[in-house]
Amino acid sequence: MQTPSVARSVLRGGFAFAVSRAALAAIAALTLASCGGGGGASNAPTPTPPPAPATPKDIGAIVESVRAQHGVPALAGAIVTTSGLHSIGASGTRRLGVTAPVTVDDKWSTGSTLKAVVSALAAMAVDAGKIAWTTTVEQSFPELSSSIRAEYRGATLEQLLSHATGLPRDPPYSIWGATWPSAKDGRNAAAAWGLAQAPVAAVGTFSYSNLGYMIAAAMIERAWGGSFEDLMRDRIFTPLALSSAGWGNAAAAGGSDQPVGHILENGVWTVCQPCGANPVYNAPGGAYLSMRDWAWIVRELMLADASTSTLIRATSGRKLTTPQVPVPGGSWQYALGWFVGTGDWAGGRTVTHAGAYIGFNTVVWVAPERGFAVLVASNAFDWYGNVQNPALDALVSRLISYYLNGQ
Repeated sequence: MQTPSVARSVLRGGFAFAVSRAALAAIAALTLASCGGGGGASNAPTPTPPPAPATPKDIGAIVESVRAQHGVPALAGAIVTTSGLHSIGASGTRRLGVTAPVTVDDKWSTGSTLKAVVSALAAMAVDAGKIAWTTTVEQSFPELSSSIRAEYRGATLEQLLSHATGLPRDPPYSIWGATWPSAKDGRNAAAAWGLAQAPVAAVGTFSYSNLGYMIAAAMIERAWGGSFEDLMRDRIFTPLALSSAGWGNAAAAGGSDQPVGHILENGVWTVCQPCGANPVYNAPGGAYLSMRDWAWIVRELMLADASTSTLIRATSGRKLTTPQVPVPGGSWQYALGWFVGTGDWAGGRTVTHAGAYIGFNTVVWVAPERGFAVLVASNAFDWYGNVQNPALDALVSRLISYYLNGQ
């Protein structure tokens, strides 16, 4: 497997940043050890995996062993194939200091792993003839024509979703008052601010931007009508019967009815509640889902890649995982909501994304040629990724090995 030379992009509140190159490299080493080495594709691709078990396998013991080793409040993991949910497990506590164990049906903030789903919504809007990949910000925001900088006038929906516009990473706290009351109004305010700012990178090159996804969501809702959140519900969540989906904090304020986020402060995990969830960040990564429902979305995205999705047309589905722009510093590329590389364990291509939001961390790794994906989540966040990233990556490696080798 090629070792990723670009770090994972993660999101928490108003910040997205890169972390844990070494942790990603560890996945390569651990999975190669379990898959027979790194001299080319050592396992023949299996496009159609075996049928998923009627009842998903319980991987709670694996999850607990990793959680206990790394000392995070809670972890959850799932393996999904194009045939269905293969296995699932969760271990730990929803909230430190109370007796409230997590369950496999609990809801976890997705963070930036949602970007692939937002891109899928864009593909559906393109399929419906509501917008084009080549639609520009100037076309979508005519009222801003006098203030949009020249560098952005030709920026397209496709470039926004592939982080290739040069836009700033995030809107500043100084405009949060305008972005907070309404997600839809907030996206318009973020667009007005962002499109008037100097580019932070050359247009057409990769520069990770949550702001770009806010603007893309605003373009989609302007083209299709309604709000981005309603479109996600009506076009994706409801057709896939994802009853757990929501926005912001899943847990009640001060409660432990769902997992709550934790922040590492001075070496101690501290409950992050209330932990502000600005609705303008819904599109970059503000959703929550149960592991089952998240896995089902990832399955649909795998089917889209294989041109067999029930929601997305074949050409649009393949486009979502087609590299659009190189990621500086290595061999990885960014598609639409996905980092794309290769790996022996994956039998060829691998697509991945990580995310963090309001004290949660997530990561998903997909092996399209083998027809399976691994998803993991934690209710733990530390700014430098020194604790939760090794926990997530260790669980990913264990689950890849479990699926491929049964151990």
